[in-house]
Amino acid sequence: MTISELLHERARQRSQPGRSTDDLFEAALTQDISGRISANGETSGQFRIVGAAAVFVLVLAVALAVRVRSGDSATGIGRRSDTPPNAVEWATPFAELSADDLRIETSGLTFLGQAPDVDLESDPGRVNEYTTLERRWQEHGVEMRLIIYFESDGRDWWSDELWIYDGSPQGKWVTFIGQRFRTPLGSPFVGDLDLRQLGTPSSRLTMTGLRLQAFLTPQICTQHPGRLGVEVLYPEIRLSTDPALGGSLAVRLRDGQCRHIVDVSAFTFEWSVGDSSLVGIVAIPHNCELKEPACRTRVHVWGLKQGETSLTVRVRRIADGSDVAAGTMHVTIGDLSKRRRR
Repeated sequence: MTISELLHERARQRSQPGRSTDDLFEAALTQDISGRISANGETSGQFRIVGAAAVFVLVLAVALAVRVRSGDSATGIGRRSDTPPNAVEWATPFAELSADDLRIETSGLTFLGQAPDVDLESDPGRVNEYTTLERRWQEHGVEMRLIIYFESDGRDWWSDELWIYDGSPQGKWVTFIGQRFRTPLGSPFVGDLDLRQLGTPSSRLTMTGLRLQAFLTPQICTQHPGRLGVEVLYPEIRLSTDPALGGSLAVRLRDGQCRHIVDVSAFTFEWSVGDSSLVGIVAIPHNCELKEPACRTRVHVWGLKQGETSLTVRVRRIADGSDVAAGTMHVTIGDLSKRRRR
């Protein structure tokens, strides 16, 4: 069997399922160039052998180059074979992410996001238009963040921006711009992600076996189908005893088909706190950027002293005064003075 035939046989064997990207590239290039050599008609056996040897060297060089560029290994994108996988499962009411392996490499450090004290949240944004998934933690003595911005046109959802910190003590942003994950609403994206940003420092974000979904169906729609319900946008609220770090909260009223009721003029929203010594509350905040009646769904809160309590909103129909829905949030008031403000 000539070297050319050996190369053809190797390419044929590698056409089986499970081969890597560089294997596909090598097999295709081998078949293409070998075919071109034999297609010239009458060529000497010496030329075929020399030509096939040159093809082998070229293919080997290309395959090695592809492997170096991709950073792949036998165990997944971006992970060394001697490194255990870093599986994650993150979820908020608006988005959820799981991966067989996730890692952020920047400033010569690898961040895994497994710190005991983390913040995981989403910006509720606008229904089927905009939301986020945001995680913040301390690792290697610095703060790390990962933010995924989601958008939707009411039919599909996708992400056009992912942000991470660069691993420096000051925490500068590294951004990855471009549309990714486009998937129909109600369905998750499943695949791998490998993003790199050249510069000083260089940065890389990888997720292997990624399962990602945004614009999740609100729990209230599955718990009480066919009835009016309150969608709680912030089920877990953290406040500081510094009044300047208070903020506005909101809820959404959903009808029996889980549609967002934008015009809430037929309803009143009554807000109350379990322990008024812990939390200050003002309904319809003065800085509400929305016009009435939308401001009825909002409240301004701030911490008075450390502790835990609850915040409840009850929705009543104005026409007959009947209670139609209610929602409750858990509130923790602590010393957040050392935490960086967003």
